[in-house]
Amino acid sequence: MRANEKKVLEISKEDIQAIQLYFPDCSFRDVGYQEALKRTASCDVHACPGSGKTTLLVAKLAILASKWDWRGQGICVLSHTNVARLEVETRLARHPTMHGLLSYPHFIGTIQSFVDRFLAIPYLRSRGIEVYAIDNERFSRQANRLLLSYGTARQWLRMKCHGDDDMARNVAGTLRYEGDSLRIGLASKLQLPSETTTTYKQMLDLKVRISEREGVFRFDDMYAFGEAYITEYPFTIDALTARFPWVFIDEMQDTNEMQERLLERIFGTECVVQRFGDINQAIYSGEEDTDGQGGFPGADVIDLPDSWRFGPEIAALTSNLTVKKKQTLVGRFENSEHHTLFVFRNETIHGVLPAFAELILSIHDGQLPPGFVVKAVGFRRSGANNDPAKIPFNIGDYWDAFQSDFVPSVGSTSTLLGYVAKARHLVEGAEEVRDGYGTIMTGILRLLHTEGDRDSNGRRFSSGRLMDTLEAAGEMRCLQRLVAELCVRAEPLDQQYWANACEELVRLRTSWDSRPLSAEGQHFLQWEVGGSQPPNGVPESSGGFVNVFHHRGVAVEVGTIHKVKGETHGATLVLETFMRAHDLKALLPYLSGEQDVTAAVHDHALVRRMQPVFVGMTRPRRLVCLAMHRDHLSGEYEAILRSRGWHIQEIS
Repeated sequence: MRANEKKVLEISKEDIQAIQLYFPDCSFRDVGYQEALKRTASCDVHACPGSGKTTLLVAKLAILASKWDWRGQGICVLSHTNVARLEVETRLARHPTMHGLLSYPHFIGTIQSFVDRFLAIPYLRSRGIEVYAIDNERFSRQANRLLLSYGTARQWLRMKCHGDDDMARNVAGTLRYEGDSLRIGLASKLQLPSETTTTYKQMLDLKVRISEREGVFRFDDMYAFGEAYITEYPFTIDALTARFPWVFIDEMQDTNEMQERLLERIFGTECVVQRFGDINQAIYSGEEDTDGQGGFPGADVIDLPDSWRFGPEIAALTSNLTVKKKQTLVGRFENSEHHTLFVFRNETIHGVLPAFAELILSIHDGQLPPGFVVKAVGFRRSGANNDPAKIPFNIGDYWDAFQSDFVPSVGSTSTLLGYVAKARHLVEGAEEVRDGYGTIMTGILRLLHTEGDRDSNGRRFSSGRLMDTLEAAGEMRCLQRLVAELCVRAEPLDQQYWANACEELVRLRTSWDSRPLSAEGQHFLQWEVGGSQPPNGVPESSGGFVNVFHHRGVAVEVGTIHKVKGETHGATLVLETFMRAHDLKALLPYLSGEQDVTAAVHDHALVRRMQPVFVGMTRPRRLVCLAMHRDHLSGEYEAILRSRGWHIQEIS
């Protein structure tokens, strides 16, 4: 039966009042929130930074969970990243009445995992193709190694890359399937020649050799296989729309064109599709220099311009950076002042971070409030520069000790605790938890292989077979929650917590094998003092940790804007960096309010600079600061910025 033939749920004021009890720190009394919670038809929710978007989504899911009585049908919640998915799952897991949404027939996951599970992998299996790995880096390594065997294709790539062998190999590593015809292409601006050429045929053979014969695919490939599946088997769409009459998409601004197109083909107008996001914070463009989002937000949009993160001052300073969708932000938090532009020269750039720390100390009379988070962020973290005119080039120009390529040493993976330690460090430096999650799963599979465990068909466990076995036993979500918590648990791991986690893992194993663990298996699960931390520590010369700058008791975490997306800070400093141009210099007409942001919407390069700066400037509750080179700030703009409330501090 089609999804739109089902009865429509109704959500009343009483339902909203009842669910408000679960969210005492967030008010749903404003018109926009009421409308978003009541809406039972497809719509978009455009939510500014700090508006409580995720809380609103979870509240909506909680209301639906209390009314859901459709057997065999569920709610589908999709997100761009595992971080966003985990946040939704964690909040739902806190309330007993919402647990039902974490299991069949509902689905909560990333768009990638949805496409892999319901479309791409079934399609590949139907063609007799085994999937060994879906990993861009792994595919790239194999493509780089094998490209030497394809002389014509290699020469063509070298020519297109101006003789740069390294660049040619990197481009070959982006080879992917595209569209339901499964034509091959490159995830870059470079277009392959005609299908009749030797170059194309060699590139096709390279792709088939790595993917279809060795089972190593790129993430993008899964969307092409998904499109091929629903094109060859249209009934798949009927099955999915009947299974999921309601679909929510979180962080919609970060979807790419392939994801957007496939989701539209599947759910179209047959399901209630509600999309949440902020197009002004779309900073994950991937490898392609194109925007996705497919018109998000659409005409039927609920606007949430009120931020509970910051006050009117920060709202006023950042509203003219809402480039993709003009929005006048309303700051509902306490008002604040002292927003400062630090101006420096090449010889004084190292004084920026100390000056920022001193400003914070002066505002708080030398004593920071408990839990006051201080961060300094920039767009570019690495890259070589020999041109003094391009300073500040990257974050490292501000602080010589900044390690752009820091990868902590986590010691041996001779125990599961070693895998967990490695996973937690991967998650700390990544935009998603996929790498960390996969690392822990690798450790668990190692344990099962050591024990000689097999599934019901006598096959060694793979990640997919393990999940299938646990799903049949009704335990899949338990393992997923355990692994996810090990990845992102805020507190350090201690011996008691580790013992409980291992006990749960052993209990889950009884779903297929009740034998006690061997001595080797028990050793693999043992606790090691310091085993959940890097063995050498990561001390920094200033006395703290790597990429944490310390000054008179103020710890300033230094990193990229991408890494802090979604965070809330006490104070944030946005550092000017260079990417074909200096970002803050290019944005002065808009930071000053002299030029309306609507004039920039068609300037793609300017948009790419403005969106990260907007993300960085909307992280703090109380204090936002900028750092800019003196040569980039004219006297005219300095006077205008002062009139808008900026303090200008010269670093000397």
